Amino acid sequence: MGLFQSKLLGGESYVLNFMDDLSRMTFGYLIEHKDQTFDRFKDFNALVENQIDLKIKMLRSINGGEYNNNEFNDYHTKYNIKRQFTIPYTPQQNSVIERKNMIIMDISRCMLGNLPCFLWGEAVSTVIYTLNRYLPKIIEGIFIIFFKTKTFPIFIIFNIYIFKSTL
Repeated sequence: MGLFQSKLLGGESYVLNFMDDLSRMTFGYLIEHKDQTFDRFKDFNALVENQIDLKIKMLRSINGGEYNNNEFNDYHTKYNIKRQFTIPYTPQQNSVIERKNMIIMDISRCMLGNLPCFLWGEAVSTVIYTLNRYLPKIIEGIFIIFFKTKTFPIFIIFNIYIFKSTL
Protein backbone atom coordinates (compact mmCIF):
# COMPACT_ATOMS: atom_id res chain seq x y z
CA MET A 1 0.00 0.00 0.00
CA GLY A 2 2.91 2.31 0.35
CA LEU A 3 5.18 3.78 2.99
CA PHE A 4 3.62 5.05 6.21
CA GLN A 5 5.10 8.07 7.97
CA SER A 6 5.24 6.47 11.41
CA LYS A 7 6.65 3.02 12.08
CA LEU A 8 4.96 0.44 14.25
CA LEU A 9 6.55 -0.71 17.48
CA GLY A 10 7.94 -3.71 15.55
CA GLY A 11 9.49 -1.43 12.92
CA GLU A 12 7.01 -2.13 10.10
CA SER A 13 6.35 0.65 7.60
CA TYR A 14 4.46 -1.12 4.80
CA VAL A 15 1.33 -3.21 4.31
CA LEU A 16 1.44 -5.96 1.70
CA ASN A 17 -1.98 -7.19 0.52
CA PHE A 18 -2.90 -10.31 -1.43
CA MET A 19 -6.50 -10.57 -2.64
CA ASP A 20 -8.45 -13.45 -4.15
CA ASP A 21 -10.19 -12.39 -7.37
CA LEU A 22 -13.26 -14.56 -6.83
CA SER A 23 -14.14 -14.01 -3.19
CA ARG A 24 -12.32 -10.67 -2.69
CA MET A 25 -10.83 -12.10 0.50
CA THR A 26 -7.76 -10.08 1.46
CA PHE A 27 -4.65 -11.20 3.29
CA GLY A 28 -2.53 -8.40 4.77
CA TYR A 29 1.05 -8.61 5.97
CA LEU A 30 2.91 -5.86 7.82
CA ILE A 31 6.47 -5.61 6.53
CA GLU A 32 9.47 -3.48 7.40
CA HIS A 33 11.07 -3.27 3.93
CA LYS A 34 9.87 -3.99 0.41
CA ASP A 35 12.53 -6.69 0.06
CA GLN A 36 10.45 -8.85 2.44
CA THR A 37 7.74 -9.18 -0.25
CA PHE A 38 9.07 -12.48 -1.57
CA ASP A 39 9.21 -14.08 1.90
CA ARG A 40 5.65 -12.98 2.66
CA PHE A 41 4.47 -14.34 -0.69
CA LYS A 42 6.01 -17.72 0.14
CA ASP A 43 4.20 -17.62 3.50
CA PHE A 44 0.95 -16.73 1.74
CA ASN A 45 1.39 -19.52 -0.81
CA ALA A 46 2.02 -22.05 1.97
CA LEU A 47 -1.08 -20.80 3.82
CA VAL A 48 -3.27 -21.22 0.75
CA GLU A 49 -1.94 -24.69 -0.04
CA ASN A 50 -2.07 -26.02 3.53
CA GLN A 51 -5.24 -24.42 4.88
CA ILE A 52 -7.48 -24.25 1.84
CA ASP A 53 -6.02 -27.11 -0.26
CA LEU A 54 -5.81 -24.89 -3.35
CA LYS A 55 -2.95 -23.78 -5.53
CA ILE A 56 -2.27 -20.25 -6.64
CA LYS A 57 -2.63 -20.24 -10.41
CA MET A 58 -1.84 -16.59 -11.16
CA LEU A 59 -0.33 -13.57 -9.45
CA ARG A 60 -1.22 -10.12 -10.77
CA SER A 61 1.07 -7.38 -9.54
CA ILE A 62 2.66 -4.12 -10.52
CA ASN A 63 5.86 -4.32 -12.52
CA GLY A 64 7.90 -3.08 -9.56
CA GLY A 65 11.27 -4.35 -8.44
CA GLU A 66 9.88 -6.19 -5.41
CA TYR A 67 7.78 -8.46 -7.69
CA ASN A 68 10.04 -8.69 -10.72
CA ASN A 69 13.30 -10.29 -9.63
CA ASN A 70 15.13 -13.61 -10.00
CA GLU A 71 13.73 -15.05 -6.76
CA PHE A 72 10.14 -14.50 -7.89
CA ASN A 73 10.91 -15.75 -11.42
CA ASP A 74 12.46 -18.99 -10.14
CA TYR A 75 9.67 -19.57 -7.59
CA HIS A 76 6.92 -19.02 -10.16
CA THR A 77 8.63 -21.32 -12.63
CA LYS A 78 9.08 -24.01 -9.97
CA TYR A 79 5.43 -23.89 -8.81
CA ASN A 80 3.96 -23.15 -12.25
CA ILE A 81 2.33 -19.87 -11.23
CA LYS A 82 1.36 -17.60 -14.09
CA ARG A 83 2.26 -13.93 -13.72
CA GLN A 84 0.57 -10.79 -14.96
CA PHE A 85 2.18 -7.40 -14.58
CA THR A 86 0.44 -4.06 -14.64
CA ILE A 87 2.13 -0.76 -15.33
CA PRO A 88 3.18 0.99 -12.10
CA TYR A 89 1.22 4.08 -11.07
CA THR A 90 -1.77 3.20 -13.26
CA PRO A 91 -4.61 2.26 -10.88
CA GLN A 92 -6.93 1.86 -13.89
CA GLN A 93 -5.28 -1.49 -14.72
CA ASN A 94 -5.71 -2.87 -11.21
CA SER A 95 -8.77 -1.01 -10.01
CA VAL A 96 -10.17 -3.76 -7.76
CA ILE A 97 -7.19 -3.96 -5.40
CA GLU A 98 -6.65 -0.19 -5.58
CA ARG A 99 -10.26 0.39 -4.52
CA LYS A 100 -9.93 -2.20 -1.75
CA ASN A 101 -6.73 -0.52 -0.50
CA MET A 102 -8.48 2.85 -0.51
CA ILE A 103 -11.39 1.44 1.52
CA ILE A 104 -9.01 -0.19 4.01
CA MET A 105 -7.05 3.03 4.48
CA ASP A 106 -10.16 5.23 4.80
CA ILE A 107 -11.70 3.00 7.47
CA SER A 108 -8.35 2.73 9.28
CA ARG A 109 -7.99 6.51 9.42
CA CYS A 110 -11.51 6.82 10.81
CA MET A 111 -10.79 4.18 13.44
CA LEU A 112 -7.60 5.86 14.57
CA GLY A 113 -9.18 9.26 15.17
CA ASN A 114 -7.05 10.91 17.88
CA LEU A 115 -5.14 7.77 18.82
CA PRO A 116 -1.35 7.62 18.35
CA CYS A 117 -0.18 7.11 14.78
CA PHE A 118 1.93 4.04 15.61
CA LEU A 119 -1.33 2.07 15.96
CA TRP A 120 -2.04 2.24 12.21
CA GLY A 121 -0.96 -1.39 11.74
CA GLU A 122 -3.51 -2.61 14.27
CA ALA A 123 -6.20 -0.53 12.59
CA VAL A 124 -5.34 -1.91 9.13
CA SER A 125 -5.26 -5.50 10.43
CA THR A 126 -8.63 -5.01 12.15
CA VAL A 127 -10.21 -3.57 9.00
CA ILE A 128 -8.93 -6.45 6.84
CA TYR A 129 -10.17 -8.99 9.41
CA THR A 130 -13.61 -7.35 9.54
CA LEU A 131 -13.98 -6.93 5.77
CA ASN A 132 -13.10 -10.60 5.24
CA ARG A 133 -16.11 -11.56 7.36
CA TYR A 134 -18.43 -9.61 5.07
CA LEU A 135 -19.20 -11.41 1.82
CA PRO A 136 -20.95 -9.12 -0.66
CA LYS A 137 -21.95 -11.97 -2.99
CA ILE A 138 -22.80 -15.63 -2.99
CA ILE A 139 -20.02 -17.73 -4.49
CA GLU A 140 -21.22 -20.56 -6.77
CA GLY A 141 -24.53 -20.82 -4.94
CA ILE A 142 -22.89 -21.51 -1.57
CA PHE A 143 -23.14 -18.94 1.20
CA ILE A 144 -20.04 -19.19 3.37
CA ILE A 145 -20.56 -18.47 7.07
CA PHE A 146 -17.40 -17.61 8.98
CA PHE A 147 -18.98 -17.67 12.42
CA LYS A 148 -20.20 -20.78 14.20
CA THR A 149 -23.22 -19.11 15.77
CA LYS A 150 -25.95 -16.92 14.32
CA THR A 151 -25.14 -14.07 16.68
CA PHE A 152 -22.12 -11.85 16.36
CA PRO A 153 -20.38 -10.98 19.62
CA ILE A 154 -19.97 -7.38 20.69
CA PHE A 155 -16.73 -5.96 19.36
CA ILE A 156 -15.06 -3.07 21.14
CA ILE A 157 -12.47 -1.87 18.66
CA PHE A 158 -10.79 1.52 18.89
CA ASN A 159 -13.71 2.96 20.90
CA ILE A 160 -16.23 1.94 18.22
CA TYR A 161 -19.11 -0.21 19.46
CA ILE A 162 -20.70 -2.70 17.08
CA PHE A 163 -23.83 -4.15 18.66
CA LYS A 164 -25.18 -7.68 18.40
CA SER A 165 -27.17 -8.57 15.34
CA THR A 166 -28.56 -11.79 13.90
CA LEU A 167 -27.99 -13.24 10.46
